[in-house]
Amino acid sequence: LRGLIDRSRTGINERPKILVLDVRAYQDHVWGHIDHRYVVSIDPAGLRAKCTSADIASSLALLPDDQQRWFRKRNEFDIVVYVSQKMRSFSDADSPERPALEHLNSAIYHCEYEKPLRRPPLFLVGGFDAWVQEAGAQRCR
Repeated sequence: LRGLIDRSRTGINERPKILVLDVRAYQDHVWGHIDHRYVVSIDPAGLRAKCTSADIASSLALLPDDQQRWFRKRNEFDIVVYVSQKMRSFSDADSPERPALEHLNSAIYHCEYEKPLRRPPLFLVGGFDAWVQEAGAQRCR
């Protein structure tokens, strides 16, 4: 992910264009998140079974306008990446982070017909904790 973000910062037209969906409590996002232009904070408390992308968009009403706009235009990004706090795998049935990520994935990928993503979303293995460990605090805001 670090390499892709670096390429997006230096290339013409910022290609590949990457959207990071930070699926952690809003306060955790405020305390620190990946240093990238296109990051949207999605609080997992608002993600429930059978929620739609429209439901998620509505739940972002208190976020800055840029984040709301980026989520609405998620289908225009080359790559969408999910970031949790520390989840290592979608197959980790015991992870408390898994349900929220599954609900998000269902809403914006599997059950989305109006704004389909260009390709399947990516998942940052180990989440934000792994990002800090690998990229360092200087790559966080």
